[in-house]
Amino acid sequence: MKNDKLITAPYKGTTDTYPEDMIVRNYIFDIWSRVAKRFGYEEYDTPMIETAELFRVKSGNELSNQLYNFTDKGGREIALRPEMTPSLARMIAAKKNELQLPIRWFNIGKFYRYEKPQRGRRREFFQLNIDILGVDGIEAELEMIQYVMAVMDEFNAPKKTFELRINNRYLLDYLFNNILKVSEDLIPKLARAIDNFPKMELKDFKEYLIEIGLTKQQGDKVLDF
Repeated sequence: MKNDKLITAPYKGTTDTYPEDMIVRNYIFDIWSRVAKRFGYEEYDTPMIETAELFRVKSGNELSNQLYNFTDKGGREIALRPEMTPSLARMIAAKKNELQLPIRWFNIGKFYRYEKPQRGRRREFFQLNIDILGVDGIEAELEMIQYVMAVMDEFNAPKKTFELRINNRYLLDYLFNNILKVSEDLIPKLARAIDNFPKMELKDFKEYLIEIGLTKQQGDKVLDF
């Protein structure tokens, strides 16, 4: 017998947005947008679907394995965008002779990744992308920090209620190569471990460092760093 019962739950890893939630979401997005424009950024967008090859070429293996991809009626392999950078690079390349540097663009878009849904991670999610191209040195990094602080000020967030954590790849390279002196094949695993450290219990983090190949002494140096 055919089951005509309507499924009311959204697809796993996605969510419905009711009017009361839309008010909150629009409030957040409006502040992101207004502050970005105040800093001189222009809004842009890309198609929700792209050729799967674009993401396979421009993204790493892990992200390529998380693609929502399918074959269209013309036999082309298509994917829902999992991130913005490859599409942005394609747009810039398409008009590289017309665009003037520096480029300051921003986007608030929806993205899709086929991964295990968990707290803070969904298969469908929104992401703010702030991109500055053609600015050398540390100026671009400082501008990003200023933007984040301006957004928090716009939300009237007291300074004591949040902290700004800065990730510096040069510091990580120094840790990997000069302090720990680990092999090249271990660096990606160690980088992911450090990235996940805030989400892990200290005991689990220490055990994972040993599991991926670090000695106890090296693990202690990671924590001291």
